[in-house]
Amino acid sequence: MIVSKLNKEDQELYVRIFQQNHEWAADKKKNNRSFFKDHFKEQNPQFLYIGCSDSRVPIGDLTGLDIGDIFVHRNIANVVSKDDKNLLAVLQYGVEILKIRHIVVSGHYGCGGINAANSGKYYGLMDSWLDNIRKVRLEHAKELDLISDKTKENDKLSEYNVIAQCENLIKIDFIKKSYAENGYPIVHAWIYDMRSGLLRDMEFDMLSEKNIKNS
Repeated sequence: MIVSKLNKEDQELYVRIFQQNHEWAADKKKNNRSFFKDHFKEQNPQFLYIGCSDSRVPIGDLTGLDIGDIFVHRNIANVVSKDDKNLLAVLQYGVEILKIRHIVVSGHYGCGGINAANSGKYYGLMDSWLDNIRKVRLEHAKELDLISDKTKENDKLSEYNVIAQCENLIKIDFIKKSYAENGYPIVHAWIYDMRSGLLRDMEFDMLSEKNIKNS
């Protein structure tokens, strides 16, 4: 859409993005005039982050990582599916080309995708995606049904989901091959608590007897 055709409110919102971009770029160059030229040459991230699309989870800000430090893929509720070619392409490029050493699957409390999957409602197009989470819900129904508070139940489902997605990740052939040959990528499970701003390591053990057997 041509900016001049937007209403005043939308014009101001849109133009502000570019103003802030210029301020950000100027600030980056203040201490290092070649900052962007240096990063243009190549990227060498050590982390690949698979997280939720939620706008309240600014992974660079909350980890203190900068440009070039983290390779990112996002989707609703941080799902790892063997049928998601977008994700598989990111993973293969990250592992085989960038030689990523750590892959993080990160969920978060207050996740809209988790809440939707656990609501008992159906949404049309989204349902085929939410079924990935409903499957996790079904596998842990016995434990989750004991939780009377819906918010706490959804928080627990977020934790179960991030572990389940890590388990899916280590079953992918080129992930297994790279780890067997090189000792990486190492897979981690995180939960982000938006109420505190803190990350939690779920201590996913990719070398546990269960995971080795199932992969």
